[in-house]
Amino acid sequence: MRNPTCNTRHATSGIFRAAWIMLYLLTVVASSNARAQRSIDPARRVVLAEPPPNRLREQFVWTANDAAALDPTLQARVRGQNDKVEPHFFRAHFYVEQVPREATLYLAGPRAATVYLNGQVVLQSTDHPTRPKGLTVLHAAVSAALRPGENVIAIEAMRGHSSLHTGADATINQVTYGEVLACKIVPQSTGIDAKPLVISDGSWRSVLASGTGWQEPGFDDTSWPRVQALGVLGMKSDFLQWNADAGLYTWPGYAGISDRLRVFSLQPVTDTKSADGETVDFGREISGRVRITTRSSEPLTVQVSYGESREEAERGKSYLGTRTMLIPPRSISYGPKSGFRYVRVIAPQSLLRRIQIDAQGITYPVRYLGWFESSDPTVNRIWETAAYTARLCMQEGIWDGVKRDRARWMGDLDVTGRTISSVFGEDAAVEETMKDIIGEPPVTRDINTIVGYSALWITGQAELYRHSGDRNYLQAMRVPLMQLVKRMESEVDADGVFRNHEGHKVFVDWSEGFSSDTAESRVATGFELTRAFDEAAFLFEQLGDKEEAAQARTEADQMRAAARVHELTGETFGQRWQTNAMAVLSGSTDAGERDAIWGQILSHIGEGDAVITPYYGYYVLSAMAELGHGREALDWMRRYWGGMLEEGATSFWEAYDPHWPKQDFHAYLQADGKQGYYVSLAHGWSSGPAPWLMERVLGIRPTDAGFREVTIAPELDGLKWARGAEPTPRGAIRVEVSANVVMVTLPPETRATVRLPFSADAVVKQNGRLLPTWDEAGNQKKIVLDHAGTYRFDVTSPLVTEEKHHAP
Repeated sequence: MRNPTCNTRHATSGIFRAAWIMLYLLTVVASSNARAQRSIDPARRVVLAEPPPNRLREQFVWTANDAAALDPTLQARVRGQNDKVEPHFFRAHFYVEQVPREATLYLAGPRAATVYLNGQVVLQSTDHPTRPKGLTVLHAAVSAALRPGENVIAIEAMRGHSSLHTGADATINQVTYGEVLACKIVPQSTGIDAKPLVISDGSWRSVLASGTGWQEPGFDDTSWPRVQALGVLGMKSDFLQWNADAGLYTWPGYAGISDRLRVFSLQPVTDTKSADGETVDFGREISGRVRITTRSSEPLTVQVSYGESREEAERGKSYLGTRTMLIPPRSISYGPKSGFRYVRVIAPQSLLRRIQIDAQGITYPVRYLGWFESSDPTVNRIWETAAYTARLCMQEGIWDGVKRDRARWMGDLDVTGRTISSVFGEDAAVEETMKDIIGEPPVTRDINTIVGYSALWITGQAELYRHSGDRNYLQAMRVPLMQLVKRMESEVDADGVFRNHEGHKVFVDWSEGFSSDTAESRVATGFELTRAFDEAAFLFEQLGDKEEAAQARTEADQMRAAARVHELTGETFGQRWQTNAMAVLSGSTDAGERDAIWGQILSHIGEGDAVITPYYGYYVLSAMAELGHGREALDWMRRYWGGMLEEGATSFWEAYDPHWPKQDFHAYLQADGKQGYYVSLAHGWSSGPAPWLMERVLGIRPTDAGFREVTIAPELDGLKWARGAEPTPRGAIRVEVSANVVMVTLPPETRATVRLPFSADAVVKQNGRLLPTWDEAGNQKKIVLDHAGTYRFDVTSPLVTEEKHHAP
């Protein structure tokens, strides 16, 4: 017979445990609500709506077999501005039952064009290099040229002045290169949408040599070949990158927002009026478009200029230029999509009193499944701003920035993807972008045409797999992975050194000597390749390809050995922070070199004239922590990312140096070989503090696919307390740490190895039971947790943050 006292004790314990769990859950919910209320992200506190449906049917078309942007040899050698002035001729037939009182022709794509309607010139436009970026919409009233019955539209078009982006895929290149044409005629006055009379589509015909009388209605065009049809405007993510569609905001019915995204309304925080206009401030960087509403009975015209800073908006320096908005009577009109905080509306005050200005935000619908809080408000704000920066860049795929370039770059994604996985758990979005970046096999060129970005595709792939555990996706990437590894092997010399004999594009960072093919950038790229071969070995092992894994591991070992022979200068790898940080992360250093790299290089981070971007700052933070100097890394984070906050940042910038001038700060930022307002103030590659704080301070690191195994090794690094959670495929891992208590909550099917930073004389209790802490050899015992639940560790002496107490 059981002891009744014992049964009572167990029952009472169960009641208290249930009450404690309920109180804990209520605290978690209350804490989550409080975080949402104080978040910088406006999309956390408003109702998100579905975007307007895309009812367009008109397509981008071009002369068949003539797109220079589809020529791989051209893509390999052309970058930047380039002119193409050869004329292209287009014709289409359409039927009109009754001629409308008003009709408007719209044309986009060519930068120079002459349009004939039934043999009559209805629109003529010439090119000019100062025309704003992206596709420009031309329009003309054409009702007088229409006739009942059959009509013929004929267009002579030139691509004109444009730019080719070698880092993008073929479809993006063709759109941004300007080798597309879109056209329609709407039976309404300018700016009003309606069912069109004719649209550009696959039935149109086009040639390069037209013949006499080609523009006349009676000309026989049956021998002309059909056009190349790319697809409906706004229906492919490739059409929306590189600001290619920035000018399409004046195309009736165009939104350019896919159904995967959501929209919300945002009111200005302040506005500043002047005689010739008004500047509205939305209080933070947003991704979206300005919205202007009028109840006027007549059409109105204003000009708008966006700015991530006030100066960009007000000084005529907007990246998209100053744009004209036509607002039809009693209607709502939208400006171009971009990243901005300020909008300058140029119009007389008498007109401004007749309109209402707000914004429509465009966001990816995710929840903040991960979070971080600590005793330091600055560190908390850094984490929140980093997470928001990454979310801004979640659009049609994961972009580098929402103002520039609005494109998929692997260097950016290696950092942004970690943030997205750690904060939002949105691994599918990262998978899709990585798949789009590498393209369909065979892999014949480096990722984004940059050698180091090929390496980062592999390291990003490995980190993604540790977070997602998506084996089906990894299996689908097996062939591209193998082909990319073979390409990387071909770029490394037989002795294990990357010397770039073939002249591949080299980029490490926007810092002197790192953004072109230099000795310094080649060494740093070599360490990126070394790290990638190690991660490729991990991925091949997960796929069961032991031979490929062994080959990749051998390649990494050979490069490490070669670096010590050819690249080591004394006990460090040169004098640059970026190079030495990547040397540490690639495992290319021994104990003596690690001490020297800290003492001579990384302990001086931020000193002198050298520049580092927030992008490579993430790798430096990681290297500093790996060297056992997490406290110093956290201090530098406060100075560097905190420095941007002190200068008014609401999202983290593409480039920053604390020594740059503070007055009109945006005018002095430097990146991409340029200086000033061109530089992005919302760049996902600057979001590294968010995952770093979760990796280092909370100590959460997945060591197997999908967090099935995880190491939890919290380090306060001078903070009084910290707490947070990281999403996994089976629920969140939660960690709370203070001077004497560590609490860990595990989801199901997760095996955690916990390392507590306690001193040798500490007494540790796990859920109230005394825990042996040291083995007979004097090494700290591993604490292994293999069941879901909440575990509390109490320590009788303060926790310490010395790495030396962490025995392997």
